[in-house]
Amino acid sequence: PSQSPGATKMLIDASKHLRGVVHPLAGLIGVTAISGAYVAGMDAGRAYNTFPLMGGKVIPDEYWAQWEQKGWRNFFENTAAVQFDHRVLALTTLTAVSAVWLGHRGSSALH
Repeated sequence: PSQSPGATKMLIDASKHLRGVVHPLAGLIGVTAISGAYVAGMDAGRAYNTFPLMGGKVIPDEYWAQWEQKGWRNFFENTAAVQFDHRVLALTTLTAVSAVWLGHRGSSALH
């Protein structure tokens, strides 16, 4: 059955909005997955195997330990930094996906 022009415009607007939200969300998911690959490649999961604390702290003491020598490479070569950053990205991704789902699940235009 054909839809009225008003209903079609509403569907197009809703899908444009959803696409505008989903594309950045897909990027965040990709960055989180790449971060997880760093954790796996460095075997960083064995260094801190408790959650949410790492070594008894939210942010481990070792996070900035190599900053003086390595600078920005600290985020890719320091086990504590790699795992902490992945945890933050994963929690951010979970929150963002949940927010998008909650914000759009009741949209009649997308059903």
